[in-house]
Amino acid sequence: MQDTKEIEHIFDELNNKTIEYRLKEIKALLSSAQSEVDMLTKQRKELVALGFSNNISIIKIGELLGITRQRVYRILDTVNEEE
Repeated sequence: MQDTKEIEHIFDELNNKTIEYRLKEIKALLSSAQSEVDMLTKQRKELVALGFSNNISIIKIGELLGITRQRVYRILDTVNEEE
């Protein structure tokens, strides 16, 4: 692992153009990643609702997703609010 002085040295060598380019690149990457998260969150919500309507238990859904039963209920509540 790099210590703080090594990291500071690396950043000292970056010129403003490089920093600006990297900042723009990070912005685009974050935007793309957020789009993926939004899409997956929507799919999860739809599948939770579908699974529940097909008699998959709240406990099982939570286990499959690695989330609590309370979180599953909150997801279902958002689906019901949207209808």
